[in-house]
Amino acid sequence: MKRAWLLLAFLLGFEFAQAKEFSIPVDPQALIRSKYHIRERGGIVVGNDFVLALTSRGWLVKADFDGKLLWRIPAECKPVNSPAIDDSNLYYACANGTLMARSIKTGEDVWRFKYSDSVASLPAFAQDRLVFQTGSGMVYCLNKADGALRWISRHQGRTRLSIMGASQPLIIGDRVYLGLVDGFVAELKMDDGSLVWKKEVFSRTFISDIDYQLVADQDTLYASSLDGICALSKNTGKVFWCVKENIAGDYVQDDEYIYAMSKEKQLMMINKITGMVEKRIQIPKTILAKWELEKILALTKNQDNLILVSSRRVLEIKAGEEKPRQILRFREPVRAGVIFGDRLFLLSPKGEMFSRGLK
Repeated sequence: MKRAWLLLAFLLGFEFAQAKEFSIPVDPQALIRSKYHIRERGGIVVGNDFVLALTSRGWLVKADFDGKLLWRIPAECKPVNSPAIDDSNLYYACANGTLMARSIKTGEDVWRFKYSDSVASLPAFAQDRLVFQTGSGMVYCLNKADGALRWISRHQGRTRLSIMGASQPLIIGDRVYLGLVDGFVAELKMDDGSLVWKKEVFSRTFISDIDYQLVADQDTLYASSLDGICALSKNTGKVFWCVKENIAGDYVQDDEYIYAMSKEKQLMMINKITGMVEKRIQIPKTILAKWELEKILALTKNQDNLILVSSRRVLEIKAGEEKPRQILRFREPVRAGVIFGDRLFLLSPKGEMFSRGLK
């Protein structure tokens, strides 16, 4: 019987682990509509003992780590990004120009804030406030409790075109750092949104979005776009170094290195002080197809090992080794993924949320 079960797991296309696994239809009609593959703009966020999934099909679901469905409600709009959470609420932006705040406990509406754009970032949180930006360069600071507007800061540049979305602000102390749509990085005061400094980092004429999450390390900011990764001073915006490589997805860091995947299928180890690429680990095309690089869902450092999640598989690169190992393969491309400890939470194109173990 055990052998039969293992054979079934292989036929389904997954290497199963010991962690609790589940599959939940986020859309109650997901199985009926499974032949339709909708372009996913939503995503997954994980709390201490729950997971939330928001899909472009227009549904929002909360489940516990065992896969028990806690609630399912209509999103009431077409989301433009994954949800973000604080201690009590979840937040997501809509294509109709609405930022939604809903209770994590019940899913009920807390407040709604209207803005004039179809593209918006995830919000960043600081005490009783949140900050988000739109694709046209508008930055909003709101009260978390009631959605009341605290201030607006305008940063419209040479283009109003946002290709991949808007970068989530980074709040450190009483400062807000922004990667803007026109290739600039800016620092604002949290109290009133006034500008401290603004620096052009990437300079393509039409496409220079700083699309990925800003990362900070002591006195340094790291920003990324289609042009590469640059390190800047948090205090002045002075550029220390840039690596001119096309980056596929977000990147991670430790005390010494930034780890980033290039669109040439190379995992780069970038020295954070010098900006030198000290090692390139080539991912063979037999393991990772080139088209999968357009859909890198997650890259994380698990102890000394690197875990990379593409739309079709999960790869592990162990410390001191240069040959990646496939630890999971998906039967069909997934649309969003989050690594949480030794668990992986994903959204399928059929409108299902499922969990797999990484051990």
